[in-house]
Amino acid sequence: MSMRDHIIKWAREREPVSINELAEHVQILFDKQARAASAGMDAAKKGGAYMEAEAKRLYAQTNPEALESERQANAELTEELERVTTQRDAAQAKLDAIGQLSPTDYDDREQLLGALFRILHGMETDKEPTE
Repeated sequence: MSMRDHIIKWAREREPVSINELAEHVQILFDKQARAASAGMDAAKKGGAYMEAEAKRLYAQTNPEALESERQANAELTEELERVTTQRDAAQAKLDAIGQLSPTDYDDREQLLGALFRILHGMETDKEPTE
């Protein structure tokens, strides 16, 4: 029902109606309509703000510059991971080789330290021949 129809219906139900009563009723209807419009605008603003934030988030996920930057960072991290993994494997191999050393296989402390030095520095790991 339109506002005009509502006012006419209200006026007919309350005949005779003074102009002041009619003006007061119209003001009440205008106030209700203004509150409804304000609530609608607030909801639209809130919805618009949400949609804007979502659009920015989606753009950030699909932005070519951001994607390229992320790919570059991933490539660098992958290289670093490979480097660290290689270092870890080499260190584990050295620890395993050190674990295989037996002091009784060497004539003196210097030979044992020499074998340990060669292991730690990645040199030939064969034991020095004992004399």
